[in-house]
Parts: sequence; structure tokens; C-alpha cells
Amino acid sequence: MKKVNFSWGAVGMCSILVLVLIGFALQTFQLVSELFPNDQLIMKLFAVGSLDGSGILFLVLDMFWPFKSRSYKSLAGGMCWICFGGSSLATFIQVLFYDAIRVHASLPDLALMTIYFIIALLTVADVWVLVIIIHGQYSQSVNTFSDAVTLEPVQVSLLQTSEKKR
Repeated sequence: MKKVNFSWGAVGMCSILVLVLIGFALQTFQLVSELFPNDQLIMKLFAVGSLDGSGILFLVLDMFWPFKSRSYKSLAGGMCWICFGGSSLATFIQVLFYDAIRVHASLPDLALMTIYFIIALLTVADVWVLVIIIHGQYSQSVNTFSDAVTLEPVQVSLLQTSEKKR
């Protein structure tokens, strides 16, 4: 069994980053509560989940999962930074416009549909990247069928089979 390096410093740093992302999640939820109509709870949850929830998931994967390939580790790290960047932008907008300046304007339909599109795209991207990482890790850890079974060619002649019938 492979020994996993464990460090309390990494756990402490990850805990601090998770707490920061939870704070960002609260700010993101406040922002989408201001932006989206009250009947769009699913879009609010998708926004918080795709920005902050996925950011926490990819952060923990990047820091603690024993990846078999460097490319999957960089993919998880890249998605962590993309989610963290989106969450930071949402927090900046929420703090600047809704808390500091106190602007409470409704968005035009085109802007609202664009935000819906971006959230849906990011949610799908998060799921796809997670599936790619899981599939890549699993396919590297098990043998494929072609590796496990080797078939030897068998020669059968028609004379041998007809002689056995007599």
C-alpha cells in the first residue's frame, strides 16, 4: 500500500481556505438573491454550488487526493482557481454595489439571461471536469479487458472435425 504524506500545515491551510470560500459563498448567495427573482431558487443554488461548492471540492481534491497523473492534478487546481475567481468576482460585486454604494437596480432581461447562461455553463463544466478526473483516476487504477485476457489462436482443420464425427 502506498504511503500518503500527511501534513497538519496543509490541513490548517486548507481549513482556512475553506472558511474563506464559505464566507464567499454567503456573499455569492446574497448577490444572487438580489439579482434573481424570488422564484428562481434553483438558479441561486446552482450559482453558489458551481462557484463556491465546486471551488471547495476542487481545492480539497487538489490538496489531498493522491492523483496518479499530473495532468488531472493540474485540471483540479485550474478548476479550483476558476471557481475561486468567479466567487471572488461575485463577492466584489456584492460588496461594492449592494453594500458600499447601495445600488439596488433591477437587471434587464438580456443581462439576466446572460448570467443564467454563465452559471449553467460553469455548472456543466464543473460536472464534466469531475467526471473526467474520476474516469481518468479509475481507468489508471484497473486493468482493461484487453490487458487481463489474452487469447491464443486455435487452428482447426475440417478433416479433424469430420473424422471425430465418424
